[in-house]
Amino acid sequence: MSNNKLKILIIIDSLGSGGAERSTEVLCDYLYEKDIPFQIIVLDKRNVGVQTRMLQKGYKISFLEKRGFLGEVRLLAQIIKKEKFSLVHSILFRSNLRTRCAKFITNFIHLESLVNTTYSKERKLDKKVNQTALKFFKFCDKVTARKGVDHFHSITETVKTHYINELGLNPEKITVIFRGRKPILSNFADRIELPNKEVNFINVGRHEFQKGQIFLLEAAKILKEEGYSFKIRIYGREGTVTPVLKDFVETRNLGEYVTFEGYSTNIPERLLESDIFIFPSLYEGLGGALIEAQAA
Repeated sequence: MSNNKLKILIIIDSLGSGGAERSTEVLCDYLYEKDIPFQIIVLDKRNVGVQTRMLQKGYKISFLEKRGFLGEVRLLAQIIKKEKFSLVHSILFRSNLRTRCAKFITNFIHLESLVNTTYSKERKLDKKVNQTALKFFKFCDKVTARKGVDHFHSITETVKTHYINELGLNPEKITVIFRGRKPILSNFADRIELPNKEVNFINVGRHEFQKGQIFLLEAAKILKEEGYSFKIRIYGREGTVTPVLKDFVETRNLGEYVTFEGYSTNIPERLLESDIFIFPSLYEGLGGALIEAQAA
């Protein structure tokens, strides 16, 4: 199919600060470069993340009107039918579920990204996750996946295997395409002064149980007690475990060693200024932060 006939709709939960959102921006940059028409529908607005940058690039982004689940499914079906998209690509669970159900109303080719090991056993350790609700969503996921998706894109073999085992997906309907990032050139080399004694650690990830930052803080406590000189900078938006992380730092007197830097658009520069990248996640699809660290 030639580019002038290909018309893509991307549906995603938000354009926030996660790896899936950043990878969506990379994909859109590629589509724009290749002059392939595309539009983006977003379920939720986000002030922190790639949303502002993508809007500034002039990409056609619209935010889905809030109508409740069934109303949003019908609206998506109407938009897809009216605009006659060649391919609809959904990303993240809420968007996936709505797009699958829209396919029951109108016919279109649905490609879906699998980006995480959603039903990993480690998730059962998260006290903030309602396990009964998780089982219900897994059931909905399993039922709608078989009829509502034409093909799946998995970001790793591990994610592919996970969904085959957990949802019984057909392996022939899943293609693994690894995520990537462009190399981060050392444009900042002339500004970097490596420390003689103090070691600079960096972690990038939102403050959620999945990201395992509490274990990084426990390690920091040990390093402090053993007399090491170091700094740990944690970049990423606040989340459900932010109070726990900050309380740990305060009660263990780690304020001199650990700082929470929040969301940053200058992660490449921060990576190049650091000595060691730390990635303590309990489970991942393939963390975008990890790829960026390798690129640096």
